[in-house]
Amino acid sequence: MAKESNIIEYTFQDTICYGHKPNYFSLLRMLLKNDSTYIVQLYRFSQYCNMRKTFIYTILRKIGMRKFYTLTEKYPLFLEVRTEIGEGLFFPHRFPVVINPDAKIGKYCIIHPCVLIGRDRGKKGAPIIGNNVFIGNGAKIIGNPIIGDYTFISPGAIITKNIPAGSLVGAGVNNILSDKGKDHVLLYSLNNHQYT
Repeated sequence: MAKESNIIEYTFQDTICYGHKPNYFSLLRMLLKNDSTYIVQLYRFSQYCNMRKTFIYTILRKIGMRKFYTLTEKYPLFLEVRTEIGEGLFFPHRFPVVINPDAKIGKYCIIHPCVLIGRDRGKKGAPIIGNNVFIGNGAKIIGNPIIGDYTFISPGAIITKNIPAGSLVGAGVNNILSDKGKDHVLLYSLNNHQYT
């Protein structure tokens, strides 16, 4: 799990990704509204509260997690609070998305709808995804592959093997087209543009 000192920063960072100012009013707003915009923030908030052992944080964690799981059922997203994900996670077109609880996802990843990040049933391990990875609509990452930083995964791709950093992966099974993935990722990077 991410370090405790970073989790509230991650909450704010993920809030910024959706165009909101990073303040505690956004944390209150996410507990009151039934909007898919706040799912990632509730995920971070629940992680943060889970690390605190005081009575008030126990209550806040229960409220946050209840709201989180209510929203993930309403807007189909399978994501567990214990899943390790770096800052800047972004779902530009919302859901459905399935992420295995044991998967690890790096910083500033962009995940489109109908993505599956899952392990191979009956086998050990789950996908490990690096930083600044773009995962296109309907892509499937299955088993325990390691996806390098700045990989661009095109819509419809199926990945079951390790992918080197900076790869451009096309539709089909383990279809590495070139080493120009970073160029494509930067076109969609939140650091350069407000994604729409």
